[in-house]
Amino acid sequence: MVGNSLVDMYLKCGMIKKAQEVFEQLPIPDIVSWNALISGYAQHGSSHAALKCFHEMQDQGVFPDVVTFMCVLKACGNIGDIVKGQEIHTAVVSHGLEMDLSVASCLLDLYEKCGSISTSKEIFDKLPKRDIVLWTSLMAGYVKHGYYEEALTYFYHMQSEGFSPNCA
Repeated sequence: MVGNSLVDMYLKCGMIKKAQEVFEQLPIPDIVSWNALISGYAQHGSSHAALKCFHEMQDQGVFPDVVTFMCVLKACGNIGDIVKGQEIHTAVVSHGLEMDLSVASCLLDLYEKCGSISTSKEIFDKLPKRDIVLWTSLMAGYVKHGYYEEALTYFYHMQSEGFSPNCA
C-alpha cells in the first residue's frame, strides 16, 4: 500500500508530522500502518506518542502483532516505564509470543533499562533456545548495572553452549 510506504518514508526521514498527516488520510489503517507510526515515534524520541498510538490502534479494533510488541516494549524502555512495560509483557504472554526471540530480546532490554536485571535473567532462563543477540543483551545488562563478574560468567556459559563472540 502506497500510504504505508509514505508513512514509513517520512518517519525514516524524521518528518513525524508529515507521517502523521499521511497516516490520518489513510481510509482504514492496517497493522502495517500502525506499526510504522508506533515504530517511528519510538525511534524518534516520542515514546509517549508511541504508547498512545498503541492504545488508539487497539481501540480501532486492530490487534497487535510481534512487530507492534517489539516497538511498544522499546518505547517503554526508552522512558523507563516499567509499569506499562509489565502490562505489555502480560499482553505478550496472553498472545503466546513470550518465546519469540525478537520479542524476548525486547523484553530483556526493557527490564534492563528499568533496572530489573533479575527479571531479564528470569525471561532468559525460560527460553527454550537462545541466540547471540539474547546472550549479548543479557551480558550488556549485567555490565550496565556493574555486575562484571556475572557478565563474564555468562560469557563463558555462552561459549560452552557453542556460541562464539562476534565483533560489531
